[in-house]
Amino acid sequence: MTDFNITQVKPGEEPRNVGAISWTPEDWDYTTTDGEVERFLSAVKADGIVVGQTSEYGENGDIYSYIDTEFKASDPDFVGQLSDTMVRLTFHPEAPSTWIEPKSVKRG
Repeated sequence: MTDFNITQVKPGEEPRNVGAISWTPEDWDYTTTDGEVERFLSAVKADGIVVGQTSEYGENGDIYSYIDTEFKASDPDFVGQLSDTMVRLTFHPEAPSTWIEPKSVKRG
């Protein structure tokens, strides 16, 4: 099992932990104290997938970026894509920035 923190930061404040995710290829679960994060993770858990973004090479060597791609919860890239999606969804001044990071990250 791999454990992660859900970290959040509001403008002018220090990052704080608002939850945790435990992940294995067979299953994952989460806890959070933030209502918006709860709604998002609940929907992802129910769907069993997160829609992330990847890049692909075309036939002529062209690179196509930001291609929406579904990642199943069993995919090793699932948590990273989940974090990237959270960052994209919170990339505006009205929302606290939110992301997922390994529990080994120490602050302070």
